[in-house]
Amino acid sequence: MPEQDLHASINDAVEQVLETMCFSAVLGPCETAQAQPFLDRSAVVDYSGASVGSVLIGCDEAGARGLAANFLGSEDASEEQVSGFLAELANMLCGAVVSTLNGGGNYSLGTPRVVPPAALTETGGVRCDFEIDGGILSVLALRREAA
Repeated sequence: MPEQDLHASINDAVEQVLETMCFSAVLGPCETAQAQPFLDRSAVVDYSGASVGSVLIGCDEAGARGLAANFLGSEDASEEQVSGFLAELANMLCGAVVSTLNGGGNYSLGTPRVVPPAALTETGGVRCDFEIDGGILSVLALRREAA
């Protein structure tokens, strides 16, 4: 899939998942240089199939808490709940993105896990940064062809 199409897939996935699962919206794009210093939390999901790779997400603290509160229907989300939500958000976004790869072939998703925000500095992937209500959300799709 060309990089431009992967950008469009990420944008569509973020808009769809935030709207349907978090009752939130993308307010607009954000420049990576502006987003990166503020990313406090991140999670990743690996995938395999016709191609293999990972989808990483990152949020600033306010954005993570706001999205988690919307998703959980509670303003008082614990640290564990916010981390669990971010892992689940990575899972939902990964599923939405990989469903568009190579005609939507069969893919397996790994277990979502919380990782240090520095993971979002990896190069060689397609990254989209978004301004969301109360914060920032970054999505990085790393892909390589299966052996």
